[in-house]
Amino acid sequence: MPTPRKPSGPRSSKPKNGLSTEQQAELIIKATQTIGSAQSLDEMLATLSRVLEFDFIDILVLLRIYGDNYEGVEVLSVWDRAKELAMPAGTRLPREKNPSLQSVSMDEPTIFNDYRSDERVDEDSRAIMVDQMNILSAATFPLRVGNTTIGIFGVDSREQHTFTPGEIEIFNNLAQVLAVVVKGIESQNKLMRQVERMHLLYRVSERLMQYNDEDTLIKQATHMLVEETGYRNSWIALVDRDAGKLVGHSGAGVLLTPELIAMEYTLDTPVTVVDVANNGQMIAYNSRERAKAEGWEELAINADLYTTINVPLRTAEAVIGILAVGSSAPTAEESELSLLAAFANQLAVSLQRIRLTQKQAEQLQALSASYAQQEQLLNTVRELSTPTIPIYNGVLIMPLVGHLDTNRSSQVTESLLYAIQQQDADVAILDITGVPIIDTSVANHLIQATKAANLLGTTCMIVGITPEVAQTITQLGVDMQGLITRRNLQAGIMEAFRHRGLRIVRVRERYEEVEE
Repeated sequence: MPTPRKPSGPRSSKPKNGLSTEQQAELIIKATQTIGSAQSLDEMLATLSRVLEFDFIDILVLLRIYGDNYEGVEVLSVWDRAKELAMPAGTRLPREKNPSLQSVSMDEPTIFNDYRSDERVDEDSRAIMVDQMNILSAATFPLRVGNTTIGIFGVDSREQHTFTPGEIEIFNNLAQVLAVVVKGIESQNKLMRQVERMHLLYRVSERLMQYNDEDTLIKQATHMLVEETGYRNSWIALVDRDAGKLVGHSGAGVLLTPELIAMEYTLDTPVTVVDVANNGQMIAYNSRERAKAEGWEELAINADLYTTINVPLRTAEAVIGILAVGSSAPTAEESELSLLAAFANQLAVSLQRIRLTQKQAEQLQALSASYAQQEQLLNTVRELSTPTIPIYNGVLIMPLVGHLDTNRSSQVTESLLYAIQQQDADVAILDITGVPIIDTSVANHLIQATKAANLLGTTCMIVGITPEVAQTITQLGVDMQGLITRRNLQAGIMEAFRHRGLRIVRVRERYEEVEE
């Protein structure tokens, strides 16, 4: 049996093993006042050790229970007289790997007067407590709030010590006060964490609004959730409805390899992330339990991954993806789920904004291309709809077919004047045989075209006026004074040749132009 080392540091010379009831009450009151004035848990235990002045106390420890089924304890604070016990706050001790925890009651004090001979202590626990930690005696007291045990208050000695009923009563009463303090600190810390995380998520959401590229937005979102809001990992997958798949796009944090980030699932695969994508309902689960069932529990423990939360990325129309985050917290509070839901909604809105902007840009580009093509076609149509045909030196014909509106009438004038200049024409014939309807505006445009041609020194006439058009022009009261007209194109050509001093005569079996 190993011989325990003598603890370093001064011990009290005033043992209090035989306190009266009044002395116990006074000590508890003094200790309670000390607990209430401390600024931190570490300060509280250090001051408490001085107030109690029990010469056998070498270690005081506060532990918080984690897990729904008491999966282990987490160190909140440790005071060690010899400063040899290295267990920083946050250290987790799983019950499965620490057999001594299995002997500790969660409902009443558990006393170990001598670890070396206590039959409740197995060899593994004895080796840890006696050989490694040099502790011979210990007592644990449950920290209870109402009917719930939230932690453990431990009193250890490096010398063999038999705890008296009075000592047990004092420590048990102090444990009740400590439970209230620990619960209050936990509640305050939880509130502070929630406020901080809400602030961080809000800031991240604001920053995500500046991105206009989908890949950049998703990548930044996953990295910010890990680097700035404290999640252990994050993963975003998007739904491809056409392919019937959920496709991984970006991830960050522990355990997420490139292969896992790029995972794809068909939308009928029976996995949690697909359920979220199909049903649009948030799902949170215990990562440790799943890891244990699937054989990667050690990875989850080493990565400090405890809770996974899957949140749908939802727009007004449908679920467009999912956001999964891993946390070291034992459970997911309702407030955290609400914050993540709000963040996911903001992320979905940003994604939808980028997609709509991109779609609008593509539509605008397509419309611009279509408009340019239509403009080119219209120019071709205009050119084809207002052809100018030279039939003899100095004589042009412009046959017009179809509806004439104001725009086309302006095009007729432009084309006519350009052809007259290019061909140096003396006579121009506007053939409107194929124009079924002419209104006041079109008639005025035609008259203005003939007058503009006259200004260029060209005689311009209109031929092919149908009875219906003639009647319309008469009814509209259009001033036709000075306008040269002929019944049809043949008469117009004859008039144009006559104007040029030409006539057509029959020579043998064909017509031939003969100059007078």
